[in-house]
Amino acid sequence: MEKHLVVKEHIANYTIGKLEPEDLLKFLNQSISIIKGLQSFDEEIGTYMKQFSEGDGPALDQGNLEAMLSDDEIDELLEVIESAEIQNFDAIVLFYNHCYSTWDSLNAYIKNTLVTIKEFNSIVQKYSNSWTCPSMRDLTILYNYGRDVLKNLLFIVYFEFDMGSVNYEEKDGRYYIDEIYDKYCKQYGLDPEEHTKTIEDLKSVYKIKLNFFDEYPTLEEPFETMMGPNIINIDESKITLDIVKKVITGEMSDQQAYEILRDGSDDDDDISSQTSLAQTTSDGTLTGMKLF
Repeated sequence: MEKHLVVKEHIANYTIGKLEPEDLLKFLNQSISIIKGLQSFDEEIGTYMKQFSEGDGPALDQGNLEAMLSDDEIDELLEVIESAEIQNFDAIVLFYNHCYSTWDSLNAYIKNTLVTIKEFNSIVQKYSNSWTCPSMRDLTILYNYGRDVLKNLLFIVYFEFDMGSVNYEEKDGRYYIDEIYDKYCKQYGLDPEEHTKTIEDLKSVYKIKLNFFDEYPTLEEPFETMMGPNIINIDESKITLDIVKKVITGEMSDQQAYEILRDGSDDDDDISSQTSLAQTTSDGTLTGMKLF
């Protein structure tokens, strides 16, 4: 039997600022579009990275891709890189400039996403303009930046538009869908349940990785669930088993844990004073921004 979804008003779950519905829809649309493009890029570059790891030892050690690839292969690689440029992200800039989260962690996360997009594009443009074989170092950085943007956008849109509610039965026996997400699905003829499953599957591939849980894999999911957005922007070196267990049992709140575990490397950067991210300095870096 087909599930009936009740449309609910969009509530900015983790943000103070309120954008107009059309701006939120554009943000969601743009984010998903970038996610799809970067997923394709990730798969293609991943194939190259695997090829390089199995390639000629000395050439790879020197990071000399030109010695490993034919001219045609270099051209193909450059075409993949050129097509990966993220050309439209104005809606994400608008989201950042108007939606300041009550969660410091999410503020930092959105900001880091935009910085990473800028850094990603700078490398893409470097090789698009010169049409020269990329260095192994730049290709690796580009690959990692692309995955970071994927992780970040997937995390942000999933929570901002409460996508999990589509497959979660509330106490009243109903299933709900955010009004902006509902409009997005109708606009593109998507089945909300199937599309949410696609997003969730991507989130499981491009997920926030905390190495601490390599030793305690069964605790990772319940800890992340309890922490919510505060799972991001924390200093792994501060995580202890005691803190993890207290969070999972509810003895310690996610905000209390975040105050202990937070990465304080960006404390001196006042988010509220940021100008439009479209403004850049002469060297192409974002005004007032720095990569964490």
